[in-house]
Amino acid sequence: MRFLGQQDAPGLLAAPDVLLLPTIYDPCANACLEALYLGLPVVTTLANGASELVQEGVSGCLLSEPRDAPALALACRRAFALPRPVPHHLPSPRQWLDATLALLEQAAGA
Repeated sequence: MRFLGQQDAPGLLAAPDVLLLPTIYDPCANACLEALYLGLPVVTTLANGASELVQEGVSGCLLSEPRDAPALALACRRAFALPRPVPHHLPSPRQWLDATLALLEQAAGA
C-alpha cells in the first residue's frame, strides 16, 4: 500500500479522459470543478449544481435523468470526442476566494 499525498493529485486527476458523475443530487460537486480546471470533459446531471459551469458540447455533456443508460452512453461518447483540454470559464481560485470573502463580509455587516 502506498499513501498518495496532495502533491500526487494533479497527475492523478489528469490521468482520466473524462469525468463521469451521474449524480442524483449534489449541490456542487468539487470533482467537476477540479476536472474542468484540468481541462477534462465532464459528464454529469442537471441535479448537480456544478452543471451550471459545464458548457454543453464544449466542456462536457449534461443529462436530465441519471438513470437513462442510453443517454448516459451517448453523453460519454460525445465527451470522449471533445478536444483536450476543454475550455472552461471558471473563476480562478483567488477570484472564488475574493467573492466568498466579500459575501461573508457583507453578511457580517448586515
